[in-house]
Amino acid sequence: MKKNTLLPLVILLLITSLMSCNGQQSENGSYTSIEASEFKDKVEASDVQLVDVRTISEYQSGHLHGAVLADYLGGQFTEYKTKLDKSKPVYVYCAVGGRSKRAALELEKEGFEVIELAGGITDWKAKGFDVEN
Repeated sequence: MKKNTLLPLVILLLITSLMSCNGQQSENGSYTSIEASEFKDKVEASDVQLVDVRTISEYQSGHLHGAVLADYLGGQFTEYKTKLDKSKPVYVYCAVGGRSKRAALELEKEGFEVIELAGGITDWKAKGFDVEN
């Protein structure tokens, strides 16, 4: 009897660990948090909704190409999210991940597929990736 239950358990654990290699799912929701290199590849590979939830001064100091500013703390995000297309994934980032995680949770609760940049633009820059002013 033990042999019959051990094999499916091992297979389940293997599948679960392999799935976790693609990104980290949030503890509080179903949005995905991915590292800068994977985020960069996905953003450059297709037409995406890229949202910077930092302040205007942070945005002006450097942002990802094609990103739209929607200040999370300033209230602009609440208005902007009504303009997003639910049929397309939303890529979101901030400085280090605090605001983008909160924004991702909000979007996820409203039915969006959300991908969050782990470590924010700080990690993006640390990896040597370009920003524009």
